[in-house]
Amino acid sequence: VYCQPNTWTVGFRQRVEGCCGRCDDTALNAIQLECAGRDGTQLHAIQSYPDLWGSWGNYAYCSGGQGDWLVRASFKVEGGQGGGDDTAANDCRFQCSKSNTDIYANNGASWGTWYRMESCPPSSAICGFSLIFEDSLGSKRDDTAANGADFACCRIGNKL
Repeated sequence: VYCQPNTWTVGFRQRVEGCCGRCDDTALNAIQLECAGRDGTQLHAIQSYPDLWGSWGNYAYCSGGQGDWLVRASFKVEGGQGGGDDTAANDCRFQCSKSNTDIYANNGASWGTWYRMESCPPSSAICGFSLIFEDSLGSKRDDTAANGADFACCRIGNKL
């Protein structure tokens, strides 16, 4: 799913299922990216997959004002637990172009380790994504939900 033409991402929020005790934890379930035009207008959210479990956190935005786009992304991922409860992706973070700061959601799960940041090419920003998602496996099965995402980068002005 892509931002509307001539808009790029400026913020995000995520839906996360926290630790639920003896039930099946899934952690990260969905991501919404907030898109905006160069002047800060045309705000709209995009989401690539319908969410299943958990609660939405608050939006986190780049702090540098107009033209401060999301340009790098990373996930916190828990590796396979063998016979234990797998969660896969637990949290997401982005880096902003102008303010050069990392932004985090307020509701990331604690399991796993951060993967290295993946970057857009120069003069481009994140403009779309596809969530890598495991559908529900059914009752008493070990679901992971979100496993990562593929991000699309667009030139500031045109799609790459």
